[in-house]
Amino acid sequence: MGLNLNERDRRYKYIREKMTEQKFDALIVISSAQINEKGFVKYLTNYRHMLYNLVAIFPREGKAKLLVPSPVQKYWAGLLSWIQDVEEQIPSLEEALLRNLREMGLSSGRLGLVNTKIMPAQT
Repeated sequence: MGLNLNERDRRYKYIREKMTEQKFDALIVISSAQINEKGFVKYLTNYRHMLYNLVAIFPREGKAKLLVPSPVQKYWAGLLSWIQDVEEQIPSLEEALLRNLREMGLSSGRLGLVNTKIMPAQT
C-alpha cells in the first residue's frame, strides 16, 4: 500500500526547501537492488523496485523524472510511482541521464548527488 499525496507533497516541499538553502538546481538520486540501498529513490517516488539501479532526477522547480532499466520497470513505475515521467535507461544509464539533464535545462546547473557510493563509476 502506497503513501498518500499529502505525504508526497510534504516530502517534496521539505526537500526543495533544503535544495534552495544549498543552492542546488536538482538532485540526482540513485538506488540499487541491495535492500539497504533502495530507500533513497523510494522516498522520492513511493515506488519499490526489485532489480537494478533506478535514478531519479529531482529538480528544485518543475517535474521530476525517473530512469528505469527495463520496459517492465517502466510499466510498473508508471502505475505506482509518484513520478509520472518514467523513461528507460536507453542506450545506457549514462546517456539517458545526460540527455535528460540537457532536456530539463540542468546540464550546467548545480547538482546534488544522493548515494554516490553505489553510483556506477562510468556514470
